[in-house]
Amino acid sequence: MLAQHGDGRLNEQTVAEMYRLRHAVFHDRLGWDVTSDNGMEYDEFDNCKPVYLLVRGENNEIEGCWRMLPTMGPNMLRDVFPQLLHGKPMPQQPDVWELSRFAVATNNAEVGGFGFSELPMRMMQMLFRFAKKNGINQYVTVTSVSVERMIRKVGVNIGRFGPPIKIGKVSTVACTIEIDSITEFALFGTLPEHASREVA
Repeated sequence: MLAQHGDGRLNEQTVAEMYRLRHAVFHDRLGWDVTSDNGMEYDEFDNCKPVYLLVRGENNEIEGCWRMLPTMGPNMLRDVFPQLLHGKPMPQQPDVWELSRFAVATNNAEVGGFGFSELPMRMMQMLFRFAKKNGINQYVTVTSVSVERMIRKVGVNIGRFGPPIKIGKVSTVACTIEIDSITEFALFGTLPEHASREVA
């Protein structure tokens, strides 16, 4: 589902579940230096009215999440990791949004044929549909080189602002993801109009 603070779908329990998943992934599994409180990970950008992509599993627990923010306001790439831009201007326009805090539960993290399991692939399809519905032509994101490699193997039209930089223990890169026919075909194997029919 897609949810935002104040829309009635993002209640306290759902928020807590998402923060716990992020803690399990970023603090426990990856060992990142993140803010965690009582087993929940969050940061200042969660106060900027982001849109969250949340996926529940068969047990009705949140097993995947992604955070989306317009680049017109505060965002991680511009405000936390500007060095990853390598001197290039940060996009700040209504049709470019930032993706951050991509997390998938351990039982769904096993790689599939292209490096992603079914759940992350479904999440990327949802991101594409959201973009088509909301006039988004490009996503920007800060991610690890390993995740970038898996996205590229899927066939998504992904590019770099510049070479990776080691942040903590992780080789990190800033990327662009184009919402175009190349990405559409990679995710759906169909003509572009297919993705705009519905938003999950």
